[in-house]
Amino acid sequence: MHTDNDLGQIFAEIDHTARCSYLDQHLRSSEVPTFFTRILYYMMRSRSVSKEQIRLYAVATTLIQMALNVHETVSTDKEVTGAEMHFRQLSVLAGDYYSGLFYRNLAEAGEVAGIACLSGAICDVNEAKMDLYGIQGKSNISWFRYTQLAMRVQGGLINALARFFCENREESDSWDVLGGYMMLLYNWSQNPVKADSPMGPVPVETIRSVAAESLRLSKQVPSLEVRQDLLTLIQNCVGIHSEEELHVCEG
Repeated sequence: MHTDNDLGQIFAEIDHTARCSYLDQHLRSSEVPTFFTRILYYMMRSRSVSKEQIRLYAVATTLIQMALNVHETVSTDKEVTGAEMHFRQLSVLAGDYYSGLFYRNLAEAGEVAGIACLSGAICDVNEAKMDLYGIQGKSNISWFRYTQLAMRVQGGLINALARFFCENREESDSWDVLGGYMMLLYNWSQNPVKADSPMGPVPVETIRSVAAESLRLSKQVPSLEVRQDLLTLIQNCVGIHSEEELHVCEG
Protein backbone atom coordinates (compact mmCIF):
# COMPACT_ATOMS: atom_id res chain seq x y z
CA MET A 1 0.00 0.00 0.00
CA HIS A 2 1.07 3.57 -0.63
CA THR A 3 0.41 5.26 2.69
CA ASP A 4 0.74 8.88 1.57
CA ASN A 5 -1.45 8.35 -1.49
CA ASP A 6 -4.08 6.50 0.52
CA LEU A 7 -4.15 9.18 3.21
CA GLY A 8 -4.23 11.98 0.64
CA GLN A 9 -7.33 10.47 -0.94
CA ILE A 10 -8.95 9.98 2.46
CA PHE A 11 -8.21 13.58 3.51
CA ALA A 12 -9.69 14.86 0.24
CA GLU A 13 -12.84 12.76 0.66
CA ILE A 14 -13.34 13.98 4.23
CA ASP A 15 -12.95 17.59 3.14
CA HIS A 16 -15.35 17.12 0.22
CA THR A 17 -17.93 15.24 2.32
CA ALA A 18 -17.89 17.85 5.09
CA ARG A 19 -18.57 20.74 2.72
CA CYS A 20 -21.89 22.53 3.14
CA SER A 21 -22.47 25.70 1.12
CA TYR A 22 -24.67 27.32 3.78
CA LEU A 23 -22.26 26.67 6.63
CA ASP A 24 -19.28 27.68 4.49
CA GLN A 25 -20.91 31.07 3.91
CA HIS A 26 -21.32 31.78 7.62
CA LEU A 27 -18.58 29.80 9.38
CA ARG A 28 -14.93 29.21 8.71
CA SER A 29 -14.54 25.76 7.20
CA SER A 30 -13.56 23.16 9.78
CA GLU A 31 -10.08 21.76 9.31
CA VAL A 32 -9.68 18.04 8.83
CA PRO A 33 -7.81 16.70 11.91
CA THR A 34 -5.20 14.97 9.78
CA PHE A 35 -3.09 13.61 12.65
CA PHE A 36 -6.17 11.94 14.15
CA THR A 37 -7.02 10.41 10.76
CA ARG A 38 -3.44 9.26 10.30
CA ILE A 39 -3.38 7.41 13.64
CA LEU A 40 -6.77 5.90 12.84
CA TYR A 41 -5.42 4.76 9.47
CA TYR A 42 -2.32 3.19 11.04
CA MET A 43 -4.45 1.33 13.56
CA MET A 44 -6.63 -0.19 10.85
CA ARG A 45 -3.60 -0.99 8.68
CA SER A 46 -2.03 -2.93 11.54
CA ARG A 47 -5.36 -4.73 12.05
CA SER A 48 -5.30 -5.89 8.39
CA VAL A 49 -8.61 -4.16 7.71
CA SER A 50 -9.53 -4.07 4.01
CA LYS A 51 -8.65 -0.95 2.06
CA GLU A 52 -12.32 -0.13 1.44
CA GLN A 53 -13.21 -0.46 5.11
CA ILE A 54 -10.22 1.67 6.06
CA ARG A 55 -11.49 4.40 3.73
CA LEU A 56 -15.08 4.10 4.98
CA TYR A 57 -14.24 4.14 8.68
CA ALA A 58 -11.49 6.74 8.38
CA VAL A 59 -13.91 9.17 6.73
CA ALA A 60 -16.86 8.43 9.01
CA THR A 61 -14.88 8.47 12.26
CA THR A 62 -13.03 11.67 11.36
CA LEU A 63 -16.39 13.32 10.71
CA ILE A 64 -17.42 12.37 14.25
CA GLN A 65 -14.20 13.84 15.61
CA MET A 66 -14.85 17.03 13.66
CA ALA A 67 -18.34 17.17 15.19
CA LEU A 68 -16.91 16.76 18.69
CA ASN A 69 -14.26 19.41 17.97
CA VAL A 70 -16.85 21.91 16.73
CA HIS A 71 -19.18 21.34 19.68
CA GLU A 72 -16.21 21.87 21.99
CA THR A 73 -15.86 25.45 20.69
CA VAL A 74 -19.46 26.41 21.47
CA SER A 75 -19.53 29.07 24.16
CA THR A 76 -21.69 28.52 27.24
CA ASP A 77 -21.68 32.18 28.27
CA LYS A 78 -25.14 33.34 29.30
CA GLU A 79 -24.69 36.95 28.21
CA VAL A 80 -24.08 37.07 24.47
CA THR A 81 -24.93 39.43 21.64
CA GLY A 82 -27.30 38.52 18.85
CA ALA A 83 -24.38 37.87 16.50
CA GLU A 84 -22.66 35.67 19.08
CA MET A 85 -25.85 33.68 19.62
CA HIS A 86 -26.21 33.21 15.86
CA PHE A 87 -22.61 31.97 15.65
CA ARG A 88 -23.25 29.58 18.54
CA GLN A 89 -26.33 28.15 16.85
CA LEU A 90 -24.47 27.69 13.58
CA SER A 91 -21.60 25.94 15.37
CA VAL A 92 -24.03 23.49 16.97
CA LEU A 93 -25.64 22.97 13.56
CA ALA A 94 -22.23 22.29 11.98
CA GLY A 95 -21.39 19.68 14.61
CA ASP A 96 -24.77 18.01 14.17
CA TYR A 97 -24.28 18.07 10.40
CA TYR A 98 -20.95 16.21 10.67
CA SER A 99 -22.52 13.69 13.04
CA GLY A 100 -25.33 13.10 10.57
CA LEU A 101 -22.83 12.43 7.81
CA PHE A 102 -21.16 9.79 9.97
CA TYR A 103 -24.45 7.94 10.48
CA ARG A 104 -25.38 8.24 6.81
CA ASN A 105 -22.04 6.94 5.51
CA LEU A 106 -21.97 3.87 7.73
CA ALA A 107 -25.70 3.16 7.40
CA GLU A 108 -25.52 3.22 3.61
CA ALA A 109 -22.69 0.69 3.82
CA GLY A 110 -24.70 -1.53 6.17
CA GLU A 111 -22.19 -1.10 9.00
CA VAL A 112 -24.73 -1.32 11.83
CA ALA A 113 -22.24 -2.82 14.29
CA GLY A 114 -19.78 -0.03 13.52
CA ILE A 115 -22.43 2.60 14.21
CA ALA A 116 -23.18 0.98 17.57
CA CYS A 117 -19.48 0.84 18.43
CA LEU A 118 -18.81 4.48 17.62
CA SER A 119 -22.04 5.70 19.22
CA GLY A 120 -20.93 4.08 22.46
CA ALA A 121 -17.50 5.66 22.06
CA ILE A 122 -19.07 9.10 21.65
CA CYS A 123 -20.90 8.63 24.96
CA ASP A 124 -17.65 7.65 26.68
CA VAL A 125 -15.81 10.65 25.22
CA ASN A 126 -18.53 13.00 26.44
CA GLU A 127 -18.51 11.40 29.91
CA ALA A 128 -14.74 11.92 30.10
CA LYS A 129 -15.21 15.55 29.03
CA MET A 130 -17.66 16.09 31.86
CA ASP A 131 -15.17 14.57 34.31
CA LEU A 132 -12.48 16.92 32.97
CA TYR A 133 -14.76 19.91 33.49
CA GLY A 134 -15.42 18.65 37.00
CA ILE A 135 -11.75 18.72 38.03
CA GLN A 136 -11.18 22.32 36.94
CA GLY A 137 -10.09 24.45 39.85
CA LYS A 138 -9.35 21.47 42.10
CA SER A 139 -5.85 21.35 43.54
CA ASN A 140 -5.85 17.72 44.66
CA ILE A 141 -6.12 16.15 41.19
CA SER A 142 -3.06 14.21 40.04
CA TRP A 143 -1.53 14.57 36.61
CA PHE A 144 -2.06 10.84 36.15
CA ARG A 145 -5.81 11.30 36.62
CA TYR A 146 -5.87 14.22 34.19
CA THR A 147 -3.85 12.29 31.62
CA GLN A 148 -6.18 9.29 31.74
CA LEU A 149 -9.25 11.47 31.18
CA ALA A 150 -7.58 13.49 28.41
CA MET A 151 -6.63 10.32 26.56
CA ARG A 152 -10.23 9.11 26.70
CA VAL A 153 -11.37 12.40 25.20
CA GLN A 154 -8.73 12.70 22.50
CA GLY A 155 -8.28 9.06 21.53
CA GLY A 156 -11.53 7.44 22.58
CA LEU A 157 -12.84 6.93 19.04
CA ILE A 158 -9.59 5.35 17.86
CA ASN A 159 -9.38 3.08 20.88
CA ALA A 160 -12.99 1.95 20.44
CA LEU A 161 -12.45 1.06 16.79
CA ALA A 162 -9.23 -0.75 17.70
CA ARG A 163 -11.25 -3.07 19.92
CA PHE A 164 -13.96 -3.34 17.27
CA PHE A 165 -11.49 -4.53 14.63
CA CYS A 166 -9.54 -6.81 16.95
CA GLU A 167 -9.90 -10.44 15.85
CA ASN A 168 -9.78 -11.71 19.43
CA ARG A 169 -11.67 -9.18 21.54
CA GLU A 170 -10.98 -11.16 24.69
CA GLU A 171 -7.31 -10.19 24.49
CA SER A 172 -5.90 -6.69 24.88
CA ASP A 173 -3.07 -5.21 22.85
CA SER A 174 -1.27 -1.90 22.46
CA TRP A 175 -3.94 -0.33 20.26
CA ASP A 176 -6.46 -0.51 23.10
CA VAL A 177 -4.84 2.67 24.46
CA LEU A 178 -2.15 3.71 21.95
CA GLY A 179 -4.46 6.06 20.06
CA GLY A 180 -5.06 8.09 23.21
CA TYR A 181 -1.36 8.35 23.99
CA MET A 182 -0.48 9.45 20.46
CA MET A 183 -3.23 12.07 20.31
CA LEU A 184 -2.31 13.49 23.71
CA LEU A 185 1.38 13.65 22.81
CA TYR A 186 0.61 15.36 19.51
CA ASN A 187 -1.75 17.94 20.99
CA TRP A 188 0.75 18.80 23.72
CA SER A 189 3.48 19.18 21.09
CA GLN A 190 1.37 21.77 19.25
CA ASN A 191 1.55 24.08 22.28
CA PRO A 192 4.62 23.07 24.30
CA VAL A 193 4.69 26.18 26.50
CA LYS A 194 1.20 25.74 27.93
CA ALA A 195 -0.55 22.55 26.99
CA ASP A 196 -4.33 22.40 26.84
CA SER A 197 -4.93 21.61 30.49
CA PRO A 198 -7.21 23.05 33.17
CA MET A 199 -4.30 22.52 35.56
CA GLY A 200 -1.83 24.78 33.77
CA PRO A 201 1.42 23.86 32.00
CA VAL A 202 2.04 20.15 31.74
CA PRO A 203 5.16 19.08 33.66
CA VAL A 204 8.08 17.90 31.54
CA GLU A 205 8.07 14.63 33.48
CA THR A 206 4.47 13.97 32.44
CA ILE A 207 5.22 14.65 28.77
CA ARG A 208 8.25 12.35 28.91
CA SER A 209 6.15 9.66 30.55
CA VAL A 210 3.50 9.86 27.82
CA ALA A 211 6.21 9.81 25.12
CA ALA A 212 7.88 6.78 26.70
CA GLU A 213 4.60 4.89 26.95
CA SER A 214 3.75 5.79 23.35
CA LEU A 215 7.11 4.36 22.30
CA ARG A 216 6.66 1.19 24.34
CA LEU A 217 3.20 0.56 22.93
CA SER A 218 4.27 1.35 19.36
CA LYS A 219 6.97 -1.31 19.54
CA GLN A 220 4.24 -3.90 20.09
CA VAL A 221 2.41 -3.07 16.84
CA PRO A 222 2.68 -6.10 14.51
CA SER A 223 3.21 -4.21 11.24
CA LEU A 224 6.84 -3.17 10.74
CA GLU A 225 5.87 -0.33 8.39
CA VAL A 226 3.33 1.05 10.85
CA ARG A 227 5.83 0.75 13.72
CA GLN A 228 8.37 2.79 11.77
CA ASP A 229 5.81 5.46 10.91
CA LEU A 230 4.69 5.70 14.54
CA LEU A 231 8.31 6.06 15.66
CA THR A 232 8.75 8.95 13.25
CA LEU A 233 5.61 10.64 14.56
CA ILE A 234 6.81 10.29 18.16
CA GLN A 235 10.19 11.73 17.23
CA ASN A 236 8.49 14.71 15.58
CA CYS A 237 6.20 15.27 18.56
CA VAL A 238 8.97 15.36 21.16
CA GLY A 239 11.40 17.25 18.94
CA ILE A 240 14.18 14.68 18.71
CA HIS A 241 15.84 13.34 15.64
CA SER A 242 17.27 9.90 16.33
CA GLU A 243 16.14 6.62 17.80
CA GLU A 244 18.99 6.83 20.30
CA GLU A 245 17.58 10.07 21.70
CA LEU A 246 14.17 8.45 21.85
CA HIS A 247 15.58 5.63 23.95
CA VAL A 248 16.84 8.26 26.40
CA CYS A 249 13.28 9.58 26.62
CA GLU A 250 12.02 6.03 27.14
CA GLY A 251 14.49 5.38 29.96
